[in-house]
Amino acid sequence: MAALARLLLALFWSAICVSAASLPPRQHPTNLTLGVETRLFTRDVVPSDEQASPARPTTSGLAAGEQDALTVRHYSLVVTEQTIWATCSPATSSLVYNGTFPGPTLRARAGEILQVRVHNHSSRNTTVHFHGLAMRLHPVMDGTHMISQWPITPGHYFDYRIPLTAEDAGTYFYHSHVGLQAMTAYGALIVDDPPSTGTDIGTGPATSTAQFDDRVANPNSQAASRPKVHIQADYGLDKTGKSSPNAPYAYDEDRVLALGDYWGDHDQDKIAAGLEADPFVWPGSPSSLLLNGVSSVSAERGGLEKACNQTAVGLLGETCTRAPPGCQTRGFAQLNLDYDKTYRLRFIGATALMYVSAGILGSDGKTLEKLQLIEADGTYLEKLEVDHIEITSGQRYSALYRSKSRLQAQKDGANGIYWMRIESRWRTGPSMWVKIVYNDDKKENPSSQMTTASMSPPPPSSQATYLPTETFGWVTGAMAPLRGWSEEMPADSEVSRTVVIDMQQTPFYGSKKGVRWMQNGASFNEQDPASATSGASGDGVSRYRPYLVNMMVGSVEVPSTYERAFSPQNRWNQDPFQSGLLRLPSSSPRGTTNGAKKTELEMAKKHHLGQGFDDKLGVYVGKPGEVLDIVLVNRPSAISSSTEMHPWHMHSRKHWTRTIQPGSFSFAALDRLYSSPSSAAFARPIPRDTTVVYASPGAAYLGQTVPNPTHEDGGWSVLRYKVDGDNAGMFVLHCHILFHLQMGMATVWAMAPDVLLDRAKPYLPAPSSNADGNGKSQTQIQGLSPAYLTYATNVDAIA
Repeated sequence: MAALARLLLALFWSAICVSAASLPPRQHPTNLTLGVETRLFTRDVVPSDEQASPARPTTSGLAAGEQDALTVRHYSLVVTEQTIWATCSPATSSLVYNGTFPGPTLRARAGEILQVRVHNHSSRNTTVHFHGLAMRLHPVMDGTHMISQWPITPGHYFDYRIPLTAEDAGTYFYHSHVGLQAMTAYGALIVDDPPSTGTDIGTGPATSTAQFDDRVANPNSQAASRPKVHIQADYGLDKTGKSSPNAPYAYDEDRVLALGDYWGDHDQDKIAAGLEADPFVWPGSPSSLLLNGVSSVSAERGGLEKACNQTAVGLLGETCTRAPPGCQTRGFAQLNLDYDKTYRLRFIGATALMYVSAGILGSDGKTLEKLQLIEADGTYLEKLEVDHIEITSGQRYSALYRSKSRLQAQKDGANGIYWMRIESRWRTGPSMWVKIVYNDDKKENPSSQMTTASMSPPPPSSQATYLPTETFGWVTGAMAPLRGWSEEMPADSEVSRTVVIDMQQTPFYGSKKGVRWMQNGASFNEQDPASATSGASGDGVSRYRPYLVNMMVGSVEVPSTYERAFSPQNRWNQDPFQSGLLRLPSSSPRGTTNGAKKTELEMAKKHHLGQGFDDKLGVYVGKPGEVLDIVLVNRPSAISSSTEMHPWHMHSRKHWTRTIQPGSFSFAALDRLYSSPSSAAFARPIPRDTTVVYASPGAAYLGQTVPNPTHEDGGWSVLRYKVDGDNAGMFVLHCHILFHLQMGMATVWAMAPDVLLDRAKPYLPAPSSNADGNGKSQTQIQGLSPAYLTYATNVDAIA
């Protein structure tokens, strides 16, 4: 029932998203961080274009006949570039949103349409990706540079119009998807549960969801004529983040904890150039960790931070006179709490490189406080008690934390001050302290503000390790989705095809002094649209258009794509040992090679090995209805024979983390795993969008190597993905470590391209005479103007 309800809701959104009236937010003339216009609320009853005066944004305030109103929630983001001073050492050429780092938190409710106008006031091309949202029926909104869209060029804007479905409630973030811009161009995105079942979307147990979806998604309901309620920013939402009555877990407030990393005395452009240089230049580990853009002083220096270095800063075109006053004694990042409340701590992995661990220390400075893990990447979990959170780039977790009572704090003698510890894991890196301060005056509640604070009382030395060391897989295998709140993973027997993708660091250029990441021997290159005006190549496919635009304009013939991807003549569909997909372990006894190969080939056939890779387009293809197992294999570096940790993020709908394993992959090992009796690990895998492929054996940060790198692997993970026609589109599956992505660690997927093209037909440009009575063109592309197909122009949402 829950799956059917989600399908009905998705069909409903597809009917209305392109008809909801558009009310673009205006740039605020004096305060870029505000991003709202004076008029916070309007009503639009289709077909009337009249707008009502401001009113409280609830359906109960609507006139008769308007009770079924849709909410369109508007935000505006203004992209600029500036120098950031998170410490006394600057980061130049940094893109930010609305003049702040991180960007403003965007908050909306499931069941609303989120519309974000992004103005590019910088000198660089950019996009915005709403990380983790499914983009069901709306692949044009995915925000991936030269994959789902043209970049937003300087001086232009792009309207992202995203219907938030049942599966979207949770913790997300938005960020640029061009180059290394997401090092600083990011911000939190929170999708709240609806306020109550019956007045909004039901995201809970299947019965309530089905009742709601039956009411609003009935094909006879003429959804396109429903009234629209347009509101700006977070107007009408609970600013404290209190749980909705319709949420599965109750909490008093939430706190956004965006974990970042920072390279002082660096320039993003120079880092990117170094990663692609001959010879290769690695920027090293970050100089600081950040919490909501705020760093902490190094306690071992007695509270005195490294001073600004004019020589280093001068090389970046900056001067120490611009360093913020007091940057050497700025104190600690601070988290404010009230006594005796339950908080939802929303951890966001916004790092460019680092995998980190975070935990709250008790009053003794040693014992870790207990947390109840309830969400991973937008999926509600069965409660799981942990004493720390491990998170890396692209991941998100929510944990419930019960704050101290005033009496407890008095007994602790801590004066209402406690400490959170954040440490680097899986590679050498910095640590930081966060000061937790309990508010004594509830009339002056600073809520979720993150500020610097005094050093008293000083924490222990930051050189010490207070949190548990790395654990392969952390507690991922113990996580289970909350029953009734998400779709269960398809059974092993339902898998229709297995795709194997190995990743390996390799030398590059003729000098062999460059470094690239290869996936099955190919490296992803982010196209430069500078020559975007060039036409199609001889085969009719423009090499300079975004993948999805090529699909939309009919340059890609889907039958041919399917034929190439699944042809027996395709080298990837022939001997997997010859293509390098499979290899025998070095432990195979002599004289048994042929027998071992035969067995492995039988196991590969049993598990439906089929790459489905179109060599011509350079994309993997998924047919509608398929259930795919995507095996990501961590091959040892061809340079050092070591391995690294990689968080793989999948755009489009969530995948299930079927398993995470150390050592070498083989279909024989996969078969043993799937044939073994049920165990506690991965008994009920969770749907999520970012899964880690861990480094074991051969972890580089430990100075290890894989013993026999030509035969052995350093770990593997299996992502199970269901190809749904409602998620048809061109999407990317990539490592979310920004430096690795810059070095080519990504793959492109055409999901259900035949469904995509069939649905695109009504959106393709029509003759100019095709207009309504007011002379307005009816042409649109999934809710966007035809300008979506064109480079360097404004792209408006269409009512």
